[in-house]
Amino acid sequence: MTVQPIPNPLEGEHIAQLYPEISSAIALPWRRRLNFLAGRSLSNTALNKEQDYRTNHLDALGQLLTAGVIKGLEVNCADSADGPQILINSGKGLTRKGEWAVVSQQWDVSLNNISGYDQVKEVGILMLEPRVGETLDNIDSTNPCEYDPQSYAFEDWQRVEGCIVKLYPWPEENSWTQLPRPDASGTEDAFQLALARWRNELAYEIFEQERVLDEGETLPWETHGLAIALIGFDKNKKPLFCDRNSVVRQGGQRRSCQSL
Repeated sequence: MTVQPIPNPLEGEHIAQLYPEISSAIALPWRRRLNFLAGRSLSNTALNKEQDYRTNHLDALGQLLTAGVIKGLEVNCADSADGPQILINSGKGLTRKGEWAVVSQQWDVSLNNISGYDQVKEVGILMLEPRVGETLDNIDSTNPCEYDPQSYAFEDWQRVEGCIVKLYPWPEENSWTQLPRPDASGTEDAFQLALARWRNELAYEIFEQERVLDEGETLPWETHGLAIALIGFDKNKKPLFCDRNSVVRQGGQRRSCQSL
């Protein structure tokens, strides 16, 4: 930033404050562009910094739109020989951080393999959490020869963006009402009626917590990814219901302007 004095200042005119503050370093390290020079080799460190800039820049642009599911990502529960399964349809959405969560085809996930499943007691919020990983593209798994260290320079490492499925347990903060699972000792009709009432109570508790949020505040699980379903479990940790409308919000919309 170039700082210059005020030309022809009025009597008593002076600078009261500068915003943003002058600093020798930028506040966000990823806001750095490479200065490419002809004939200069591009190291892996420089390439990673350039990719970090592009990724975070896209995330910042994503924050201009509302967070939520843009299309698809319907969730269903099913039983299989390996235990309960979660079926996630293809679709995409945006997280609060502006990150994209994309499922290109139907995703069948075993409930036992979902992160956070062991921490859930009666109710959990099913999430898609964006992740970034690296993969080696040109490895031949059928090659019986030992790997030659001299080939390291020709490795084709690629950065891959994806997402994982995780369960966020029902919040235990004092501001959240703890709604216990209905008793299944009675008749089947009475249990189904109590189950429907429990499901509605959970949904309305989420709506009420969302209503009293102040500007800039979020629900506890929204900082961890994209919510796609609310799942209730029985005492054996098997799904009783899968509710989409309780936690899914329309994403990708233009944000409403706030009056000054």
